[in-house]
Amino acid sequence: MSEMSYIFNILVLGDNETVLEYLQQGGLENVSIEDVSEWEYKGNENVNLTFEVPMNINADYDNLISMADGILFFLNPNSESEIEIFKEMMKIIQGMKRDIHTIVIFRDKLRVIDASANELLNWIWSDYPFEACISDIGSPNILKMIISCLTESIIGGDMIILQSNAWLRIPSLFKQANYEIEQQNWKEAGKLVEKIAKIAQKNQNSDWTIYAEQAAWLYSRDGEFLSAAKIISSFNPVFSNRFRKMYVDKLNSQGNRLLREKKFGDAAQLFEMAGNWARIELSNTELMKKSYTLAIDSWIGACETQNAFTLLEKFNHNEMVEILESVTQNIAGSADYLSSIGQDEYAKSQLYLCFQRYQKAGLFESIKVFANKVVKILKRILEKHLNNNDVYTAKLTLDELYNIWESFEVKSENIDQYLLQMGHLFIKAYDFQKVEAIVKKIQSKSLKKQLTKSSLKVEEKYKKETKQYELKDLKKMCDFLFDYVKDEGLIFYDLNKDIYDKSDFLVYNKNFSQASLLVKKQADWLRQIGMEILSFDVLEKVFDIYIQGDMCGKFINEIHFLPENRRSTFLKRKINEIMDSIEKISHSIDSVEFENILTAMIKLYRNHLLYEESKRFSEVYIEFLKDLGTNIAKKGDDESLLKSVDIVHQIEQVIKSYFEEKEVNLDSLLSLIVNYFIEKGDLKEARTYNRRIKDQDIFDAYFSRMEKIEEEKGSSVALLAQQKQQMQMYADQLSQLSNQARDQRMASQSLLRMRIGLKKRYFQKGIDLISTKNLSEAAQVYSDIAKKLITTKKFELAGISTAVASLIYLILKEIDLIEKELESFIFNVSNSKKIFFETFPIKLINYTLIMINAKRSEQIKSALKLFDVLALFPEERLLLETLLGDNSDIKALMQKKTTRTQETVKKIPSNYDLMIEKLVYNPNLKSKRKTLENKYWGECQSYLYHQQYEEASTSYLDAINELNKRNLEIFSIDSIVMAFLLLLKIRQPEDVYKTFEKYIYQLSKNNKEISKTEEIQLLDILIRFWNKSIAIYMLKEILIAFEIKLHLLDWESSFIKHLISSIEGKKQPESDREQISQPESISESADDFLKNQVLLLVEDLNKIKEKFKEFKGKRQKMIRAYYKDILDDLHNKKYQDAAVNYEKLSKRMARRNDFDSASLMILLAVLSRIKAKEKLTDIKTNINSLLGSLGIVKKILIDNFEIKVAYFIIDSLSTNYNSIQSELNEILNELPLLDEESSLINLFN
Repeated sequence: MSEMSYIFNILVLGDNETVLEYLQQGGLENVSIEDVSEWEYKGNENVNLTFEVPMNINADYDNLISMADGILFFLNPNSESEIEIFKEMMKIIQGMKRDIHTIVIFRDKLRVIDASANELLNWIWSDYPFEACISDIGSPNILKMIISCLTESIIGGDMIILQSNAWLRIPSLFKQANYEIEQQNWKEAGKLVEKIAKIAQKNQNSDWTIYAEQAAWLYSRDGEFLSAAKIISSFNPVFSNRFRKMYVDKLNSQGNRLLREKKFGDAAQLFEMAGNWARIELSNTELMKKSYTLAIDSWIGACETQNAFTLLEKFNHNEMVEILESVTQNIAGSADYLSSIGQDEYAKSQLYLCFQRYQKAGLFESIKVFANKVVKILKRILEKHLNNNDVYTAKLTLDELYNIWESFEVKSENIDQYLLQMGHLFIKAYDFQKVEAIVKKIQSKSLKKQLTKSSLKVEEKYKKETKQYELKDLKKMCDFLFDYVKDEGLIFYDLNKDIYDKSDFLVYNKNFSQASLLVKKQADWLRQIGMEILSFDVLEKVFDIYIQGDMCGKFINEIHFLPENRRSTFLKRKINEIMDSIEKISHSIDSVEFENILTAMIKLYRNHLLYEESKRFSEVYIEFLKDLGTNIAKKGDDESLLKSVDIVHQIEQVIKSYFEEKEVNLDSLLSLIVNYFIEKGDLKEARTYNRRIKDQDIFDAYFSRMEKIEEEKGSSVALLAQQKQQMQMYADQLSQLSNQARDQRMASQSLLRMRIGLKKRYFQKGIDLISTKNLSEAAQVYSDIAKKLITTKKFELAGISTAVASLIYLILKEIDLIEKELESFIFNVSNSKKIFFETFPIKLINYTLIMINAKRSEQIKSALKLFDVLALFPEERLLLETLLGDNSDIKALMQKKTTRTQETVKKIPSNYDLMIEKLVYNPNLKSKRKTLENKYWGECQSYLYHQQYEEASTSYLDAINELNKRNLEIFSIDSIVMAFLLLLKIRQPEDVYKTFEKYIYQLSKNNKEISKTEEIQLLDILIRFWNKSIAIYMLKEILIAFEIKLHLLDWESSFIKHLISSIEGKKQPESDREQISQPESISESADDFLKNQVLLLVEDLNKIKEKFKEFKGKRQKMIRAYYKDILDDLHNKKYQDAAVNYEKLSKRMARRNDFDSASLMILLAVLSRIKAKEKLTDIKTNINSLLGSLGIVKKILIDNFEIKVAYFIIDSLSTNYNSIQSELNEILNELPLLDEESSLINLFN
């Protein structure tokens, strides 16, 4: 834990040459020279000082001085001009609203100072509240001593005392103090005597306490009781407390005086201040309550009820109720006063504040008093709004009035006259719906009838007039527009007819360019004079000419001049003419230009949502590419064939982009490409393109040809390598089991004693059945025993029972029954299966089954020998000896398993590479997913970071419903892939595949399309073949495709890269898992895991104990600044409020780079929420969210001791924590907690 650091900014003024030379001689480091030269100094007590020297005479000194923590002023007393500047600067410094610690340094760097030292020093001491010293040309550099004194005074907030000059100052101070006493300036005299006391203390003069007491007495004479208390607090706490008590009495006295003068607000502030002092500084509850009660009465008198209610929180419930009851009439009186001066709205708001407070206190009689006051006020407000004809505001006030009557059971009054007046105003505003609502509230039937009659009469008249005016205006406007359009249309018709005749003549003579130019000029002229609609008609004539003249390029470039709706209609109407034009130019222009025109035409039609029309151009485009590719491929050279391959990809892209399920036969082109790759010896590429051939005969011919070539190369080498790799893997597994067997042998005696103790209850029946050779029934009994033992968490004993059942099934040569029994455990003991399947007997059974399937007789025998270390009864051990003594039985087991093994060997799918090729990466979708990262997958990232793979997988799957609702199915696929890849880290592939099948089945009920996607089909293949040595290459390719083609976030890509690494290093399949997940012993239980974790935390604690002690001291100094409100919450047992404040403070500390404090605040927030009895899952979610909001700082905090403890506490409280209770208490007791926080660590009480 690092010590607290101080950073101060010191302004250095004076002659620049003198200043810079002195700072350099003093050993300071210059870090920058601009308008302000900056120097740095690192103190011995974690003090970092920056010295700023203004280099420009026109600098903003007011701003520089206001920002400074301290000032050094170098003054040359031999220079009159510098003295004048000094005096002006002193006026600025003394004019600041705060005291700035200043030291004046007399120095002339060229010659000896003329004036005497006493004269110069006394001048400063008498005229200014600053310190001074002399550093003559021959004097040593005393900068570090000056800096030390300056920083000490800034940190402590005390006056500056240079010890080297202090003795010179004492006579002057005595003289000034006596003068001030004679003038009865007690406060100034106190300051001077306090300075004498400080000097005496620094000089270790024992009389300093006497001077301090004298200064305290002088301060008290002037009423400065706080200053008096502070100066003697270190040696006379009794009198210091008395002065504090006198200060509180003074505040109350001043408050009473202001109360008599009816200055209620000022009086309330003084009473409240007195109460705070009595509570915090004196811990005097009686005085506090007295002061707060006076403050409450004063705030009510000042009509500031909300401030009074704030102070009620300082009292207990009974006292609060008593005070509320006593001030009821005062509050009512303040409301009457506000109403009397015309502030009805403010009076209403004050009374509304009272309702909630008094309801909580159960003072319903007082509430009725306030409600009656509110009714009177609302009636006055209602009357005022009605008189001002502000009917809508009056309606709001009326609603408030009815709400008061209904909510507080106040007797309602007859307000028909107000309602009638309001109804007439709504009639004037033609708001007849509001009139109907008003009529329902009027009590008098005659008034209801009167208002209804008036409303109907006005409403009928209003509707007639409105309709007549609208029809008249509409007819008038239509007539005018019709006449204008008719005349104008005739004029332009004649103009356009002449142009069209000339253009038709040019078209007839095949002069399409001149014809289009002539009509286009007419369209431009019409647009310039504002006749855009007519210009569009003429433009369509231009485009007709382009189409007739096969000028497709110009047509594509200029069609956008038409507005979108007309453009779309024109394209759809002229599709046949355009197709004819395309057909004509296909034989007259080169292939590159024709391809550009086709692609542009396709894009044009698709941009206008004319998808069916665009397909006609796409079909032409495909035929064009087929012919082009075939012609190029027939050349036979490498470059031509590679170009034809690109054309095939281009055709497939066009089909995928523009057609849903169109079949295009490319057999002629593909045959040339396949033949080329076969001759080149690249059979992988040849197979890729052969799969795309539609004609089965052609496909079979090439397939047979390639198969024959591969056979000639000889597959025996690959098979031998695979067998060697598999043998090494089996040997490694056997080696691991042998190492674990040694540990099992050490534990076997204790396990055997446990089994003997439980023999009569559990094992006797099974042993008897073995003795009577009733092996089938014995095996079932042992299997049932294992399940019972698992429910009592005796996992090792359950594993031994399962091992005995397995030995019986091996003797009976019923291998399938062993596998079925193991599968039954998965479903029957799902909560404990992880611990059970990690026991040594179960691992040994699994390995034996694998060796039987692989027909490895030597490894089978070695595995059976390891069963000898188990804690078996003699009858059970006889089963093992039977198996080991008969080699023929082992061979029979292998033979028994041969048929089924051959049936279950899975062939690698031949189409997985086609599926990979169909995956398409879209960078725009990845960018969009990044913007949604925190909303949908932020929690997943947090779980993955803490290696909580099960939770991360669940979080991915939980997000899918929301994604589907928002039409983000493409991201649902990414989430499904990540969810089941995470499960492969912690579960067996078979278990994962069962979960996957169930999930996809449920999902397909609502969304069949997702299950048919290439990504999900590839995931299906990957899970089925996971950990299968024959599929390593395929698994790697699928994972690489996922990493490249899916829209993964950066941290998801990193996870998949780890999986790829684990595939590449398959000799040690668990190595990569150990890099990411937390190491977990195979044989240790949940208790052992907690013990290991807590031991690691205790080791970390021992390293930082000393830092915790220093940290606690610093926290105690900062109670007022940071922890006051939190400690009040803890005292009042408001743990949730304390947690919220701790979390806010953690963010504040993190922003200041105080990561140790931030980590401790987060831990204390967790402890507070635990004390508040919040759910552990909610607490964990909250801490993850808090860390996530800190951005990059999270990576720093997550490794801190306090954060580790926070997560460990949550985990341990979720399980049986009895075994680690003492160690956890040791950790919590060592935390740097304040006394008031000690209640948080009593977690087990």
